[in-house]
Amino acid sequence: MADNMNRRILSLLLNEPDISQKEIAKRLKVSPPAVTNRVQRMKKDGIIKGFVPLIDLGKAGFELNAIVWARVKNGNLVEARKLFATDPNVCSVYSISGEYDLAVFARFRDTEDAEKWSQRILSRADMIQRTNTSFVIEAVRERIAPNDLSVV
Repeated sequence: MADNMNRRILSLLLNEPDISQKEIAKRLKVSPPAVTNRVQRMKKDGIIKGFVPLIDLGKAGFELNAIVWARVKNGNLVEARKLFATDPNVCSVYSISGEYDLAVFARFRDTEDAEKWSQRILSRADMIQRTNTSFVIEAVRERIAPNDLSVV
């Protein structure tokens, strides 16, 4: 369970991924074993799914970001979600309410890469009714979680 202490630990891990558990304990004024036990428990409970490096994907060659809204033909939502979720360019897929069924966030090396991807997706006319794609001009803020998870 993510009580206030766990949320404070998570906030520190999110904002300072290289922080040691000893340093977390010092800042939160608890013992290092208490932090270790809580982190292990959060891993076991699936609150912490793993630790990954934060990569500047633009510097790694993926300079073009796209947000794709997709309307799926009736009865094909499960297959469409799988199509996007397994695509190597797709970072996130969300089932949504409203005019579209899915919101997809994808990254590409360049416009040519995005065009090839778009043609491949649109070739699945058996399941995708319509898409609307917006390219990101500037990422003002990119985070995977709020700044401070300890806020109650």
